[in-house]
Amino acid sequence: MSEELTLALDFSGETLTFGFVSASGATSGVARLDLADFLAGAEPPMDKLSALLAAKVRAAPGAVDLLALSMGCDISADRKTVLDYPEAIWLNGNNVVDALAGALGKRVAMERRAAAFLSFDQAFLGLPRDGVLVGCYVDSVYDNAIWHGGGILRGRSGAAGNIGHLPVHGREDNCHCGKVGCCELYGSGRRLRHMHSLIFSDVPFEELFVHHGEHPLLRDFLRMMAYPIAVEANILDPDFIVLGGLVPRMRDFPRAEMEEAIRDQCHYPSPAREFALVFSSIGDDDRIVATARHLRGQPG
Repeated sequence: MSEELTLALDFSGETLTFGFVSASGATSGVARLDLADFLAGAEPPMDKLSALLAAKVRAAPGAVDLLALSMGCDISADRKTVLDYPEAIWLNGNNVVDALAGALGKRVAMERRAAAFLSFDQAFLGLPRDGVLVGCYVDSVYDNAIWHGGGILRGRSGAAGNIGHLPVHGREDNCHCGKVGCCELYGSGRRLRHMHSLIFSDVPFEELFVHHGEHPLLRDFLRMMAYPIAVEANILDPDFIVLGGLVPRMRDFPRAEMEEAIRDQCHYPSPAREFALVFSSIGDDDRIVATARHLRGQPG
């Protein structure tokens, strides 16, 4: 009898990563697509996504009983509708869960990717279930979640921990959310890629810190990246801060300097001296595993 599989999808920035995850956490058929590809041609992007996943399910090496989606963007409180995805606006306003369930005849579940990742890291890293944990996963945007009371803190609308849209006083740049001066504009991967294209294009993006790590602009970037995390630490006084995502995984990313920048902007002595900073266990190939396990209710 074939093993039941989860078809897990991770939406992050401009990229969709998807593949099969078994109950034991083994992956197969992993692939990555540019979300802009869904805009090519006359067929509606949601129809293209449904057709792609239907073909994937038919080719599965086992029976697929769940589609698990993690979204690097705002989603509705019932975790069915995409609210604001700047890199794939064709998803905005769509009840993706019901649409895919109807098209594929499968169970579908969706989660904010930071919530799935922090749930996975809590179990995998052995962090206390009864503690206060902050998970900040810095990719093109800030993906952030809070763990409290034995699980993910969601808030009234499901958006608890959205630190990327704290305004920075004196900054007037327009954010996709409709406000100006949001932290996300200055301390996330999108900002880093913009700096790379304008100033540091002499080296591959992944080696930015290898060759230019001491540049004043990158030192300023680190402090701005740390700012909303420090604000959250001041408010929550957490036991652990988990830092992950594309940016902290870059070669020669200055982890010690990043920790210092966070602590320097926290109240002293507490929480500045009290929380422990740990780095996420999740690499590129673990994202769909974290998504599948969280939405199946499995530990990391």
